[in-house]
Amino acid sequence: MYNYENLLIFATTVECGSFSSTAKQMNMTHSTISRKMANLERSLGGNLFVIYPNSLKITDFGKEIYNQFKNEIDLLNRINLKIESLKYKNEEPSGTLRIQLPLSTSYHLITPKLMSFKRKYPKIDLQIMYINKYIDLIAENLDLAVLNHIPQNQDQKIRKIYSNKARLYCTTLYAEKYGTPKTLDQLQEHLFTGIVHDNLIIEDYIEMVNQTTNEVIKIQNGNGVATNHDIQNLQLLHSNEIIVGLLDSTYNKIGDQNVVPVLPNYFNQGFNFYLIKNPCKNQRNIQLFSDFLEECIDMESKIKNLL
Repeated sequence: MYNYENLLIFATTVECGSFSSTAKQMNMTHSTISRKMANLERSLGGNLFVIYPNSLKITDFGKEIYNQFKNEIDLLNRINLKIESLKYKNEEPSGTLRIQLPLSTSYHLITPKLMSFKRKYPKIDLQIMYINKYIDLIAENLDLAVLNHIPQNQDQKIRKIYSNKARLYCTTLYAEKYGTPKTLDQLQEHLFTGIVHDNLIIEDYIEMVNQTTNEVIKIQNGNGVATNHDIQNLQLLHSNEIIVGLLDSTYNKIGDQNVVPVLPNYFNQGFNFYLIKNPCKNQRNIQLFSDFLEECIDMESKIKNLL
């Protein structure tokens, strides 16, 4: 019969990548972690890790065990987090949170509300990096990250938390000077911004979705200008010389009557945003900030419903 604590230690080791990181997270010694993993391997009847002098690698058998027990492990983690919260409920949260946030979406959705988190938890210091590119959380000592893509070659759990569509806009002055397209074919006759991905790849086409029929139509990825940042697109917009793509979270905040939708029945899927947590860091503080992010998203959803 396997031991539930050993199973939780195994999962933490898979996600942290080393016995030493697991020992630090679980407040145990390296030798205790090693011994418990040996006990778990005996009870399961197979090797979970291949141990090298300065690293370890999960075996195929270990991967199979991890995948089969994933739901139970998640439940154990939630139980453990609740126990920790009860244990320290009279202690004021403290420490440092190192956080990676996406550039454009954070500008309107998260950053304006950050001080409410800081005022609520004054002993938690925030170190925030606004970067879209994936950074290894464990290697760079980050607590959590919000990304606009699913990174490759990582073991941390990922959860989708937000979707941000993109639509086309111009100014009233642009419309007076150049008119506005009535169809996607007519759009090709105008200057309009395309999308540069964070890996610097510029695809030939982007997909536009008809929100009435759900038909997906591929169009040229911009005409004349392509960017990777819709906040910068705002500056292009106010040149009154181009049609630009803006994320919903950006457009909902600008409140400019001189900005009008172009082809309002179409949208681009934009970006999904994913939350990644470092399993080797202070889970109480990480959970507090995760709850704060959920509140920001809920507030944004309510605003959308009022518009």
